[in-house]
Amino acid sequence: MRTRLLSGRKGTLRLTAVVGLGLALVVGVGVVRDIGAKAAASAGCVAAAEGTIAENATFTPYSSRRSKPPQFPINPQGAASRSVPAVAAKVGNAVGGVPLQLVDLEDSGAAYLYYLGTHVSSTMTPPQFWASGGIQVDVEPANPDDSFTKYLLSEFPTRAVPVMVGLQTAVIVWADPDENGVRTHNIYWTDGSQSYSLIADRSAAQVVSLARGIACG
Repeated sequence: MRTRLLSGRKGTLRLTAVVGLGLALVVGVGVVRDIGAKAAASAGCVAAAEGTIAENATFTPYSSRRSKPPQFPINPQGAASRSVPAVAAKVGNAVGGVPLQLVDLEDSGAAYLYYLGTHVSSTMTPPQFWASGGIQVDVEPANPDDSFTKYLLSEFPTRAVPVMVGLQTAVIVWADPDENGVRTHNIYWTDGSQSYSLIADRSAAQVVSLARGIACG
C-alpha cells in the first residue's frame, strides 16, 4: 500500500459497540440486531460535526524531520485522465464537489485518483497538490485482516483516531506538516473487498464526511 502515513506521499513514500439485550424470543433478537445494524449504518453515514473528533495536535515540524525525500511530480506527462476505473466506481468523478482530474491505474488493480479544481500540471508535487485544495483517494485490493488500520491504532495510539465510516471502523490521522506547512488529514477504511484512503487539507470532520459520502453513496 502506498501511504502518506504521517509525512510524505506519492513519489516519496508509496508507501460497534454491541449492546446485548436478553430477549426471550429468537425473532425479537433478530429485530434488535436489525435495528442495531441500521443505527450503526446511520451513525457511520451522516456528516460529522465540527469539533466532535478528538485529536492530538502533536506533530513533528518539517524542519525537524530526520529525512526529507525529494518530491516528484504527480503527473509528469501532464496528461489528463478522468475516466473512473471500475474498481473506483463507488468514488465517482467528483468528491465533495471537487472534480476528478487524474487517474493512476496500476497493474495490481490499485487506482489512485486526484481531485482538484484545475488540471494537475506536469510539475505539481504532492505538497503542492494538497496546498491547492486537492483530494487524493486511493482504492486498493483489501487486506483480509485489515492490518493497516490495526497497525495505525497499535503504533500511533495517541494520533490515530477510530471513527465509523458506514458499518466499518476507519482510522483518521493528522499528518505531520509537509514542506509547505500543510497538515493533511488522512483516513483509511475497508469495505471487505477494497481498501480506501482519502487525503486532503481539510478538517477532521470534513475528511470523515467525505469518506462517509463515498462509503454510503
